[in-house]
Amino acid sequence: MRMLTPREQFTAQGFPPDYIIDRGHDGRVLSKTEQTHKCGNSVSPQVAEALVAANCGDLVERAS
Repeated sequence: MRMLTPREQFTAQGFPPDYIIDRGHDGRVLSKTEQTHKCGNSVSPQVAEALVAANCGDLVERAS
């Protein structure tokens, strides 16, 4: 049995393939351990979208 790679973890949570996971906001390279921690602390995009729509529906702009 093997551990999932950070990319596989983010993909399983619904993040797009081009989502940057190997560098921080400051450009610093993140270790696999740091990437895994960030994935574990993240909110998947679909859940975040649903929370905003449910709580701030008046602020949501819908694409037509």
